[in-house]
Amino acid sequence: MPFLKDLCSLFIEALFPIPLAEQWIWNTPKEDIFKILPRAYRSPIPESFSIFSYKNEKVWHLIWAIKYKKSKEASTLAGFALYRFIKIFAQVTPNQRELSSIDPDIVVIPIPISRQRRRERGFNQCELLTAEIAKFKLERLGSENITAGTITIINDLLIRNRHTSRQTLKDKSHRQKSTEDLFGVNRKILDTRFKNQDKIKDVTFIIIDDVVTTGSTMKEAVLTMRKAGFQNTWGLSVAH
Repeated sequence: MPFLKDLCSLFIEALFPIPLAEQWIWNTPKEDIFKILPRAYRSPIPESFSIFSYKNEKVWHLIWAIKYKKSKEASTLAGFALYRFIKIFAQVTPNQRELSSIDPDIVVIPIPISRQRRRERGFNQCELLTAEIAKFKLERLGSENITAGTITIINDLLIRNRHTSRQTLKDKSHRQKSTEDLFGVNRKILDTRFKNQDKIKDVTFIIIDDVVTTGSTMKEAVLTMRKAGFQNTWGLSVAH
């Protein structure tokens, strides 16, 4: 069986060769990703941060491999970048970033997709990323002295109320309109995981997405969380 599997893989690779711009994903140590990929200039919205520039061909292929190929290698690279950013983000003081109180204990939430999109794709690519973050939280980041608090992954705290067509096909005004009331908070999870509402202020919530364009979807997700009482909520994407 292993022989047949390897033979099948070789046949598929011969028919559909991996683009040169994508091959680096399989050969790059996760620690080198920040040396290879260009950083995003800035986020389109103040409620969110982005790590890499989506205009770069390698970044584009990284996102594509996660989103449409469910690539384990690509998810590992992107997940490591997100984890490293989160751990450093947790240590930054309010005076340095001019943000509201940032606490060491963090809840990471994948931005949810609709049932229709999950049926089409078979998975939520942002859950792949949060799964990688969960693995890396047990590792020490090289020689860096990063001692931020615990990271908890909660996949179903934020829920999607309805399906929308792909945002890439819309202009900015239509994107903003289509994301109104797009998300909600799972009250059951809220009541079971956060019984002591007073302690919510001591937690930083970070919503994960693969790529942010205008920021309309991410902004709606962040504001939904804040309206539900999670005031210290921010967005973080692999690319912009």
